[in-house]
Amino acid sequence: MGERLGQAGRRPEALFLSGIQNIRSWPKRFLVGLWRLLGLAGLLLRRLIERIARVSWAFLGRCGIAFRHILAFILWRPLLLIMQPIFDAVKRVAQEVWAFIGRCGLVLRQLLNRFIWQPLIIISSPFRWLYRKVFQRPVDFAWLSLRTFLEWLIVDLVQPAARMLPTLVLALGRRSGHSISAFGMWIQGVGQQLTEVASPALSATGLDQGVPRPRVNRFTTAIVSTSLILLLSFLTTQGSRPENVKGLQPGNPETNPALAAILPKMTLTPTATPTPLPTATPTVPPMPAVELQAWPTPDPLARGGSVAFTMRQNGNSDIYALSIGHDKPIRLTNHPADDRDPAWSPDGRHLAFASDRDGNWEIYLLDIESGLLSRLTMQEAYDGAPSWSPDGQWLVYESYREGNLDLYISPADGSNKPIRLTENQALDFSPSWSPDGRHIAFVSLRSGNKDIFIMALDSAFDEFAVNVTNTLSRSEDHPTWEPAGRALAYFDDADGLELVYTLPLEEQLPAGPAITIGQGRHPSWSPDGSSLIYAYNSDQQSYVVASSIDAWNVAPQVFAADGDLDGLTWTGLILPQGLEERFNRVDEQQDLLFVERSAPPRENEPAFLLREVSVDAPAPYLSDQVDDSFLALRQRVVEEAGWDFLAQVDNMFAFLDSRPFPGENDRSWNKAARAFDFYYRYPISIEPQAEIVREDRGTQTYWRVYLRTANQDGSQGEPLKQLPWEFSARYDSDPQYYDQGGKWKDAIPSGYYLDFTRLAADYGWTRVPAADNWRTFFQGIRYWHFENRQDLSWQEAILELYTDDELRQAYDSR
Repeated sequence: MGERLGQAGRRPEALFLSGIQNIRSWPKRFLVGLWRLLGLAGLLLRRLIERIARVSWAFLGRCGIAFRHILAFILWRPLLLIMQPIFDAVKRVAQEVWAFIGRCGLVLRQLLNRFIWQPLIIISSPFRWLYRKVFQRPVDFAWLSLRTFLEWLIVDLVQPAARMLPTLVLALGRRSGHSISAFGMWIQGVGQQLTEVASPALSATGLDQGVPRPRVNRFTTAIVSTSLILLLSFLTTQGSRPENVKGLQPGNPETNPALAAILPKMTLTPTATPTPLPTATPTVPPMPAVELQAWPTPDPLARGGSVAFTMRQNGNSDIYALSIGHDKPIRLTNHPADDRDPAWSPDGRHLAFASDRDGNWEIYLLDIESGLLSRLTMQEAYDGAPSWSPDGQWLVYESYREGNLDLYISPADGSNKPIRLTENQALDFSPSWSPDGRHIAFVSLRSGNKDIFIMALDSAFDEFAVNVTNTLSRSEDHPTWEPAGRALAYFDDADGLELVYTLPLEEQLPAGPAITIGQGRHPSWSPDGSSLIYAYNSDQQSYVVASSIDAWNVAPQVFAADGDLDGLTWTGLILPQGLEERFNRVDEQQDLLFVERSAPPRENEPAFLLREVSVDAPAPYLSDQVDDSFLALRQRVVEEAGWDFLAQVDNMFAFLDSRPFPGENDRSWNKAARAFDFYYRYPISIEPQAEIVREDRGTQTYWRVYLRTANQDGSQGEPLKQLPWEFSARYDSDPQYYDQGGKWKDAIPSGYYLDFTRLAADYGWTRVPAADNWRTFFQGIRYWHFENRQDLSWQEAILELYTDDELRQAYDSR
């Protein structure tokens, strides 16, 4: 069979038919090939069109951006420049009108107070006394009896009867027919009405624990006094108009019910009214011969006394006291938690301070003579920065409640609940009580940056607080009153230098420009007001320095320490004898933060080895000299922030032959295994877990890192008091933010944060300044970079890991 098929295949007719079939299949193959070729050409054409469209669209986008910039530079900015004077004029007129309305309100309040409320209080005083002494208890007993009877009558009789009557009548209606049924429906409606009336009756009797507030119509009083108000306001504007609100003058405590309870207890010093003397004709006496003598140099420490301050050493902040003229301070607190913000009481017997020793920041009082410690505030939120009233009966402090930092006033014995002093949405902090007892100076961000405000307790409302510094480019902080109330001292760090200023005051208003006293922070006045004492940082040391107001260039050093110093407060009393025996803990040794364990140096080889660290990093290695400090820092952050911030780092160890980014130094400390770069996206994510604060120090820019704590109930961290820097603004359409490298955020984020930069410095890891080109070069920002140099040069540190030949070979080959 196979042979027959093979022979048939070689027949001529079979070959002819096969050739015809091949000829017929060639057009089909040609068409298929042509179709494939056309498909490939179409694909190439589509990709070409897509690329051309993409380039064209990008070109149109750039044209749109260029057109927008042209409109901004040619049309909108000139229009804004032209309209700016109009806006300023309207703003000024609106401010004047608003000030006039405010003065009208003040006049109305004073008229009502002077002619209505004060006479009513005076007239009703005997009746109120008689009522409290004679009739109050019988009336209370009668009202309680009536209330109990009404409660029994309504709850136990009326309501059950009202609910049962419809059912009873309906049951009778089924038996008696339609007439009784109709009567039952009527009774049901009556019962329902009684039930509806029962609830208001209960409210009226106080059974629902609510007291209705009657609306008092004062329309008649307003009509009668409006004409007098307008007339007096018009007359007051015709004379010399004050620049600030007159509500700062002392008035009657009844104008502010919230403070009416505390103002009568404050010690006030009356001001004597000067008596004019008769004018006499001056007689010019003969000029005597005077021998010129050298002016004595004032001594800023001549007043003596004692200074309390906060000093941070070995990762812990404690409070110390130093008698003027001594060189060794006495340690007043010794607790693993932080103690800070000391404030002497007016008699010098007590010291108020803030501490988180009980799990959150609270105010404590320390009896200097006995050493007894008592807690003043009792709430879960943050409390800090206390300041005493002149009579020593009250304390004002900052407190973070309801998502905002405000000022509160509490009795020093804790007998009453605190009184809220400020309610502005911006942060108010660092209060200072005036010597006359009637004003509070504090720092606030309600003007957009840190300014110093003064609030009169007679007009303790946010709208009456006066901005006494009112600077847009400054950042004032920590105000303190001169003992006579004639000036304020504060410090400012806006120019990269911490400078101490004094601002003269007259009737609690600025009486001249601020005067620079010296370089430092946290100033405190001497008891006689002739000099100031403040803290100053230089390199790795801190100093307590004093300056005289009359000769500010005379600044003797009071005390020097290796740790950070702040929170200074000066009292005129000398520390009592035997205080060192009661507080003999200044030399007490504390447990070390960490112990750096390292293997002994090797002979004829690099001294130390690399140690692997359990972190998520490209090369998780550190030098044997710094790995323990990093692990201890990581554990401390977990304890205080509540989350593992250093579990992931962008960079740690760099190999010797690795090349740096353009513009970076080739001799990086990552190659010496003494640096790490934390995850840089934490501060710039949509919900940032860290905030970066810009700090200019001279010509260099540094960054301070704050971590958002896991627990936001006050048990971890504290609220921010500085505006963070927003790096994402550099990518906005406004070119000025790109040139500036970003901008300050519009508001301080709410919540509690941990100062990671300070904590890292406790363990030897320090931040580095940003590069000069950080505004346009993102890698030059370097807020994520920390180093542990241990006072070594880069050459000394790198030779701990490599030999001279390895180092020379790596750098000579480039």
